[in-house]
Amino acid sequence: MEKMMIGEAIRQLRLAQNMTQQELMDRAYLTRSQIHYIEKNKRIPRKQTVDNICAAFGISFLDLVTFQYQ
Repeated sequence: MEKMMIGEAIRQLRLAQNMTQQELMDRAYLTRSQIHYIEKNKRIPRKQTVDNICAAFGISFLDLVTFQYQ
């Protein structure tokens, strides 16, 4: 099985939680363009950005990484 890139994992988690990009933007204190580029794997998010995204989803970093490699 091919590993999922972090942006794809974030997108899949967002969709699994029925969350729009706007909701993620508001919860993670990001701009829509940041979310767009991260989900398209055109930008690698900084640690603080990943921490904010994990908090928005209510998951730990480990949960995100585990999801990424499923």
